[in-house]
Amino acid sequence: MSKKKPRHHEIPKYYLKGFCAQSSPFLWVFERGKPFAPGDKSGKNNPVQKSVSRTALRNDGYAIPVPNQQPDYSYETRLQKEENKAHDVIEKIRKRKPVDMSDKKVIARYIGMMRKRLERRDIVARQILDAQINSLPWDYWQRELAFRGKFDRALEVAKAKESLFSEDAKTTLLRESMVLPYKMSETVLLDMTWNFLVAAKDEYFVTSDNPIIYDENRGLSKSPLIFPISQHVMLFSQWSQGEDLSYKTIYAEETRKFNTVIIGCAIKEIYSPKPDQWIHQCMQSAKGE
Repeated sequence: MSKKKPRHHEIPKYYLKGFCAQSSPFLWVFERGKPFAPGDKSGKNNPVQKSVSRTALRNDGYAIPVPNQQPDYSYETRLQKEENKAHDVIEKIRKRKPVDMSDKKVIARYIGMMRKRLERRDIVARQILDAQINSLPWDYWQRELAFRGKFDRALEVAKAKESLFSEDAKTTLLRESMVLPYKMSETVLLDMTWNFLVAAKDEYFVTSDNPIIYDENRGLSKSPLIFPISQHVMLFSQWSQGEDLSYKTIYAEETRKFNTVIIGCAIKEIYSPKPDQWIHQCMQSAKGE
């Protein structure tokens, strides 16, 4: 159990490095709803130039409360350990080298973990967890055990109910689920055709605090998926019969159209290698600001 609080990144630091300016540890962070004023002072400038170590931090630190002790911060370390397994494959894709089915499996799992890292995922998952806990027949179990004379077991059911309804227990369950494979999502992704789209010359891709993009109302099984992997390469996964795991350079207009989708799906922040004003303009247009 880790008691030392590391820097917790909702969007992994290694991933963000793919969107830094060339030969630089810095990128530009655009925040929705603020006027355009590029610079390096947080709270004043937008976009603000930041190092990846200070970008996309998670305020709650994925922490688990521990009675009468400091919180347990081990989940960030566990997530990093799993995500590190994908770094070699990500690097291959960023360098536009051939990838195979084993690499595809690695990235499919990475995508699942990226989704589960997000704070917005916690909100939805907690609602599902609450509904599942509430649906269990607690009173029936207690009555049946008491009727059979197993009063100790009936008391254990009451204690289990009380424990599971506590916020600390729910948080623990959510954190444990983060480090487990997202099997259903991975299976669907592996059945899709993957194309790695290469940005047009002098163009680039941005990413955001919501980097895995698909139609969440229709579900992944009925929707294409967009995942920017670096400023030069983006995964476009779709239901088609085309060549799998291929690279394709796209036109400038297409690059901009995909960026429009990425920016429109951002929750609050866009991460870019450049402080170009068109990104700010697109953020304003996307939400009618």
